[in-house]
Amino acid sequence: MALDEVEKNVLNIGRIEANYVLSTECPNPQQTKDRLDSAFQQDLGDRLCSILKQWFSENDASIWFIRSLEIEASVNAGWEREQIASTITQQVSGQVRHTLTSKPDGENVIRFPDRTAFLAHFLVEILAGTAWQKWYFEAFEGLKLLPPAAAFRTAVCEDSNIGLAALRQLPESQLKNVIRSLDHNEIRRILETFALKSDSGSKSNYFQKVWEIIDTSPLNLIRREEEWPNAMHIYLQISREDSRHSGIPLLTAITSLLRLALCLGESSIERGKGLLAALIAGNLPDLYKRAGSADGEALSSLLVQPPDWLKSVGTQLEARMSGKIKDNSLWEDEKGNTRFGGLFLLLPILDELPFAEYTEAWAQPGDTSAPNLLRFLILVKCCGGRNMQQLFVDPLVRNLLHINPELAIKSIVAWQDEIKIDNLRELLQVAEQIYASPQQMQDDEHISLTFPEEFGFAEEVDLLLSQMAYAVLGSFRQRLPGFAASSIPFIYHNFLDFPASIEKKPDRLVVSLGNPPLRLVLNLTGMMRRSYLLDWLDNRPIELFDQGVS
Repeated sequence: MALDEVEKNVLNIGRIEANYVLSTECPNPQQTKDRLDSAFQQDLGDRLCSILKQWFSENDASIWFIRSLEIEASVNAGWEREQIASTITQQVSGQVRHTLTSKPDGENVIRFPDRTAFLAHFLVEILAGTAWQKWYFEAFEGLKLLPPAAAFRTAVCEDSNIGLAALRQLPESQLKNVIRSLDHNEIRRILETFALKSDSGSKSNYFQKVWEIIDTSPLNLIRREEEWPNAMHIYLQISREDSRHSGIPLLTAITSLLRLALCLGESSIERGKGLLAALIAGNLPDLYKRAGSADGEALSSLLVQPPDWLKSVGTQLEARMSGKIKDNSLWEDEKGNTRFGGLFLLLPILDELPFAEYTEAWAQPGDTSAPNLLRFLILVKCCGGRNMQQLFVDPLVRNLLHINPELAIKSIVAWQDEIKIDNLRELLQVAEQIYASPQQMQDDEHISLTFPEEFGFAEEVDLLLSQMAYAVLGSFRQRLPGFAASSIPFIYHNFLDFPASIEKKPDRLVVSLGNPPLRLVLNLTGMMRRSYLLDWLDNRPIELFDQGVS
């Protein structure tokens, strides 16, 4: 079956294996066999199609795969070919009807609502390395020799409208894994194909819509290797809201704003202000001079935007890149969301440590207490790697831990001089006694828990905080049956990397947890549905609920 056949209203019979039982008195067995073969080859398909058309409406886009049917039919070898074909068709159609009216069993009978769902299923399976174990993916056989990422790109770009619809159809957890599995160059080629082949015809100005997503989402805007994964998230989010939103104007708005964030994140304050001044003034030569040719070309699309709008966007991006955030707190809106839902599983473990006792003589930066800031920094480390920058500016987490929303990383780095190192070492000893983790931190775990260089922490402080985060995560790991020896990056990715929403009630805080990859194991521990109090919060309990359980 060719790849493009699955989008047509067709019946495809892959193979017929016919065994004939003839009487010993049959005068010419070979001639009889030829006549029966002819009835199968020339008449069965057309006759069966005519019957099937009566069972499906014209609007039914479903795709059915039946691996095999076993049919027994008795015919008179002396009949005409048409009569033989009619009898066999009745037997086959009856068996097909029985098969289709039964529920698909996932083995011999598979059903997809439409080609988009079929493609979406293939895209997930090909990156998981299991596609070629599925017999019903024969339609994609021509991609078998390609590397998984290339096969993915070819399948999703062959018909870009269906490919885009298939990606939009994926649940957020699957989409996240798909994007994570693709090289950023593959993602770029896919998005450029979507944009070039878009039939939306829309010439909308998407800059404001894209900016609203960037401004309110926890995207990692600092790393260049995250630029195209971020672009795909935004492109799919906007086109999911309205399928007409696609094409070159949308992709241009996305890439230019993401590039602006990258340039400001990588630049010194003086260079960043000069770059913004060139943009606001509409000075293209000065923009290229300050940004370089590659970045200047990407940023040039912003020159048509109103100067006041560019100034507002640039100012907010500068604040975000420097670690300052606006206070869109949970308490003002009564509800909030965070991509770091796993922290709610760590908070009661972290609460076991006597932070106040060991930080009593420490200074506090701004309006943030030393115990709360220490808790916050340990939680930031618990997220590991590239997540640290995003958690550091997450407004809901800051609000929950009573961290001043204006507190920038530079202020925290300066606060290190006030830390009593002996107190920090003593607190680490207490943590290791409380959590009693038998394992030592491995090199890859140490790397994943180390603050990014741009945070500017002293090596000794960074290491002590990493060891505390490791102790907290180690305690969490010990509570997972069968996973006590797993690495910290594995534990975070499979048990702690999921979103959450929180709602303020007069007597409690209600937290709805997202869907971690190994939720089943967490459910066995009872951690996904529980209530607890925190000494450093108010008297309202935090109540956790698993969104995946009705």
